[in-house]
Amino acid sequence: MDRNTKSPLDSVVVKSYINTIDINNFTYKMQTDSTGEFHGTTGNTGICKNLVLVFSKEGYQNYNIINFQADTIWMEKK
Repeated sequence: MDRNTKSPLDSVVVKSYINTIDINNFTYKMQTDSTGEFHGTTGNTGICKNLVLVFSKEGYQNYNIINFQADTIWMEKK
């Protein structure tokens, strides 16, 4: 969601990583739809290690989160 407008953001790229962010070695890549939701696997099933999600969209600051538990991610424009 856009922090200022409170509107859903489509086309946000969500990449999952195990333990650390390695730009060349993400586990899975997803993208938000017109409602701002994304679905997919994280690639972390049964591994029990830290799951790192990176949310990115042109014109917005990247948002990184470890062991995702929130229902909503609020992204801010650059």
